[in-house]
Amino acid sequence: MAASSVYATVLWAFPCLYLLLKSYRSCAGWRFLLRGRALMLAQSQKYPRQAFTVAVPGNTLHVVTTPEHYHDMNAAPLSSMSPWLAAREMFQPKYTVGIDWGAPREQVSLVTVRSTRHMISELPKLEDEFVRIMQNELDKAVDTKDKRQGWSQVLLWETIQRTFIRVTTHMLLGREAANDDMFLSHALAFIAETGLIMETVRLVPSFLAPIIKGRNTHQKYFFNALARSIEQRRAYTTSTSDPNQETPQSSLEAFVDFAPNDWSLQKCVDAINIMFLIIVLATPIIASHLVQDMYSHPEHLEDLRTEENHVYLSSSSSLSAQLDDLPFLEAFVMESMRTKCFQANTAHRVAVRSFTFSDGHRVPAGEAVEFNQHAHFNDPALYLDSTKFDPCRFLNKGKSIVDIGYDWSFWGVPRHICPGRLHVANTLKLLAVVILQRYDCRIENTKDMNFEWRDALVPSPHTVLSMRFASKVKHSVSSGQ
Repeated sequence: MAASSVYATVLWAFPCLYLLLKSYRSCAGWRFLLRGRALMLAQSQKYPRQAFTVAVPGNTLHVVTTPEHYHDMNAAPLSSMSPWLAAREMFQPKYTVGIDWGAPREQVSLVTVRSTRHMISELPKLEDEFVRIMQNELDKAVDTKDKRQGWSQVLLWETIQRTFIRVTTHMLLGREAANDDMFLSHALAFIAETGLIMETVRLVPSFLAPIIKGRNTHQKYFFNALARSIEQRRAYTTSTSDPNQETPQSSLEAFVDFAPNDWSLQKCVDAINIMFLIIVLATPIIASHLVQDMYSHPEHLEDLRTEENHVYLSSSSSLSAQLDDLPFLEAFVMESMRTKCFQANTAHRVAVRSFTFSDGHRVPAGEAVEFNQHAHFNDPALYLDSTKFDPCRFLNKGKSIVDIGYDWSFWGVPRHICPGRLHVANTLKLLAVVILQRYDCRIENTKDMNFEWRDALVPSPHTVLSMRFASKVKHSVSSGQ
């Protein structure tokens, strides 16, 4: 009788212990959602130069921080450490956009990189249009928002997000789409829906995920617009001989030109859509952080204005050359990126098979690995007074926003670096120059301008930027649309 009682107790104990451990892990994963950045930074500072793991919803995340870890990730073959599996885990494309990426996706990635690099080479021709978009959106905000003692009360995140989505749309999809209010309205709603779905799917039990997937009118409108543009470009290249073909005027046109002829329309739509989402979900956050820093550290405004006074936005000469000659602004943007560090981790990977770092740390197959740049940028051994905002730490040090490598890991690892980093850098500097030349601004309440979610620092939708037109607007170009 006693033996059977013990046996029964053991039978009950194992499932109870399993449920207890599962519950603890679930709580730990949820804790990461709200305090992931802080938890990882504290762990990195408590145990410097050591890899560690944290529970995240649905997986285990291995966090690494040393130069050796960084170089190991750079050297790891795609057959061992996959960025596409990490992106699939992050974006949940099966539910957000109705496709399930296979792995590897090197061929799609190659076409994406080629089309992006082509458009980077076209930046000097596009920058005047970017300036017009920025002026148009910011002028509209100043003119239409409620005023308090002559200052328009502009919601910073809402305005910057729409501005940068228009800029991104112009580069990726073309001028017509960037100036189409109907398209932009659907695109903004589609982006918001996608962000909500990709987070929700990762939090609910897997059997509930299929009922969450997005299939609304905004997504359909956006996909149909992409499909029409792709078909138009294909028809044009088919009917026009190579010597007479116009250079692609958007990433979409370049993608169609570089893609193999046997790729289906849906495959092109899916690839361009993912390219669009990756940029529009990240770039407005970095831009919002930059504006926050410009007006929460007003002691640097005089130096910024002195320098930007030499930039002529209406000049027919290349703006790129002028933007390259703004060392203080370059340093200021870098310091904003360092201190805000919108994603605590970079170089997102999932182990295809078991992977062992050079220090012996092992990552089982299926688990995630990321490099914690937030800890690196806050290391007092590397950055004196690392919590202080000081753009002079980068000034005249031969540093650039688009640098790559362990010292500036913002763009990932060199073998798989972000191909659009020059576009991001130029548009950030363009935004700063446009605002400094055209408007007076201030942020009266700098409290709670951001909140943490997972490893990201997300701008609050409630932060107000007080704006008015400068008494003397310098070097303006025609706004229009």
